This record gives sequence, C-alpha cells and structure tokens, in this order.
Amino acid sequence: MLALAMVFVMAGWQAAAAQPTCDTPVGASTSLHALLTRIEGHVPLRPELGESDQATDLLGMMHASLPLGDELAVAQRVYGVKPPILEGDERQIEAALQSWSLTLARQVQAHGVLLRDSRTGAIRAVAAYASSPLLERLRVVRLDPELAFAPYEAILAHLDTCFVQVDTWIEIPTHVVESLLAEHEEGYLYAAVTTLDGEEAGRWVDLRHLIDVVTFEHVSTEDAVTFSAWFAGNGVSPLRLARVLPEVRSNVTPTRLLEVVTGILR
Repeated sequence: MLALAMVFVMAGWQAAAAQPTCDTPVGASTSLHALLTRIEGHVPLRPELGESDQATDLLGMMHASLPLGDELAVAQRVYGVKPPILEGDERQIEAALQSWSLTLARQVQAHGVLLRDSRTGAIRAVAAYASSPLLERLRVVRLDPELAFAPYEAILAHLDTCFVQVDTWIEIPTHVVESLLAEHEEGYLYAAVTTLDGEEAGRWVDLRHLIDVVTFEHVSTEDAVTFSAWFAGNGVSPLRLARVLPEVRSNVTPTRLLEVVTGILR
C-alpha cells in the first residue's frame, strides 16, 4: 500500500530556491503554484500526490501556463473557497489575493515533528506534518547544526509559511524510528524530487535509509531542494504504535498525537 510520508526542503542557501518570499508583491501575473507555496510550503507538481480527483486535476493543471483566474476557478473545487475578484489596480488585486490566501490557510493543519538523537540529545531533523484538501505530507527542513539544541520556538519558526504558523510539536527519538523501520525490511520510499537545477525526478529509496534521507546525508536527497515521498509496504500496526507512543513527547492532546503519528507512519 502506498501511503503519503513526507516532503523535504533543504535549509540555508538552498532553501531560498524552495521557500516563498513573503514580502514579494503578488498580482494577476502570479502563478497559482506560487500562491499555494506561500500557503502550504513548496507544492510538488505531481498529480499523483493529490488528496482527491479534484486535487489531482489541480496539480496537473499547474503544469500548464493558464491564466490565474482559470486556475483559481479549479482551486475552488478543491478548497471550496470562492475565487477572489481580480479587478482594480495592483494594490487592490494584491489585497484580494492576500485575503484569499488567508482563507485557504485556515484549511491547512500543521504540526512540527522533531527527530531527536537518542544518544546525543541533538535535533537531527525537523519537519511540518501538514494536511490540506490538496496534500497530506511531512515537510522537512534541514536546520543549521547550531540549532540542534535550540528552544522549540526557534526550530519551529523555520517551518512557518507565509500564512501558516507551526506552534505545536511532536518529538520522536531516533531509536523509535529505527525500531519501527526494522519491521519494514522490504519497504521502500518513493521520492518525487525537485533538484537544485529545477529538475523533477522520481526516485525509489530503501526505507532502511530513512534517517539518512531526512538528514540529507543520502545520495537520493543530497542534490534535492525539495521532494515528496511515499512509503511502499504495510503500515505500522496499531498495537506497535501503542507501544512506542509513551516514548514520543508532544504538546498536542493524546488523541491528536495518535492521529498524527498514525498519519506519518501508516
């Protein structure tokens, strides 16, 4: 069974190619892809990632250079949000798009996911597990090593988009991940990669290398600016999850914690 796992975004100078520039004016010439990236984080242009048939259509449409008004009409079928009126001068159009983006952002749920080294206590990888009518994913950002022992607030700030702030977190020790991966000896990760050169590529990765992949120490992600991926194989059993949850720290409710961890590892 294929299950959505994660989207990865490199940090530092490489992140500039994927992260939205929030203070850049938007107008009628702005693409829908750019608008959605400002809301949800980088959106991989691969239709097979869509959460529904309508989402698949929208992701496929963004490959074509259609007028923004046409794209927004299709986006309404995915998000259920009425398209903005793109009339008036540039400031009026920008204000309309900003208001539209704020409305869409209310449909995006995001929680920080931190991978802590069981031996050293350092944060080795950090991500935002986010779901929306378009995508469900874990979007990982590689932090500067100096932030490995930083307060949660400083780390989570790197996961914010222009319109979605991440203020809840889930911390998973590396030994828990390694234990769960041991149950997937024949598991694989399919990654839809966007490279630094802008190339789009699909790559299969042995699931046993997951930690190296999310820390950008694996050949499959060392040239990536972003990538989306899916697990191929059986999900983690509810009984196994129940056994490891006591080792997972979080500031969300136990019910939500179970929902998020199940969504990530299914």
